[in-house]
Amino acid sequence: MKSTLKLALLAFFVLLALGLVWSALKVMELGSSGPSGEKPAGAWTHPLAQLDSWTLRRPSQCADPELFKQEVADSPKGQIWFLDVQSQKNNWVLLCENASSSKLFQQWKEGLDFNPLIPFLEAQTNHFFIFNLQSSQAEEAKDFARLTESLSNSDRMGAMSPSRIPVATLRKERPQWFFGADGTTWTKVLTLNSLGLRGLSDLWADFYILGQREQTALQNQKDLTEFMVQKNKVLIMEGVRPEELRLPYKGLLEVKE
Repeated sequence: MKSTLKLALLAFFVLLALGLVWSALKVMELGSSGPSGEKPAGAWTHPLAQLDSWTLRRPSQCADPELFKQEVADSPKGQIWFLDVQSQKNNWVLLCENASSSKLFQQWKEGLDFNPLIPFLEAQTNHFFIFNLQSSQAEEAKDFARLTESLSNSDRMGAMSPSRIPVATLRKERPQWFFGADGTTWTKVLTLNSLGLRGLSDLWADFYILGQREQTALQNQKDLTEFMVQKNKVLIMEGVRPEELRLPYKGLLEVKE
């Protein structure tokens, strides 16, 4: 009987402590979240954030640099090119793979030598470019930053990675660029939302590319969706055959099975 009472009291105090912690976090959330999340009047907004819709396109020409250049040059004005780049033997290559980031990540693929393409990308003022870094190390991100130094002040560039480390490293070097979230960041957002603490989410990323699993997780979380839209976050659908664009998604990224 006494042991049962002790266990009951222990459980009570544990629950009380958890309740106090949750209450403290809730107070922090209410204190840290602004009224709308919108930027103040006159604040600079990245051109990618101003687009009504995104259509991400991956290149199909990686056998010859001139064919790649022609493909990009012939694309419509305002096209957003999604470029998967991978560090290989102290060099970077451009991949022509329509797989999801999770499948490409840390898989060695043949590609086009990326380094000589930098001057061409620099001259493309009618298009946007999102670099998807297939890497996981800070040193690789620093190397990519050195390689793209001539693009550092461009407001037509963005970057993301399946790994948090390269993005965190590159963000320090490229404040002008537009950045996408990694998988771990999205998981943290969902976890805090499930605890009723979405206001504490570190929504540092400018855009989020969500696969089918992530889209399903978001379907029944209208409050989180509204919160992210309120914070001016761009949500992009990824899929084998992406459906017609629908709110709250502003963009599409097609992938193969």
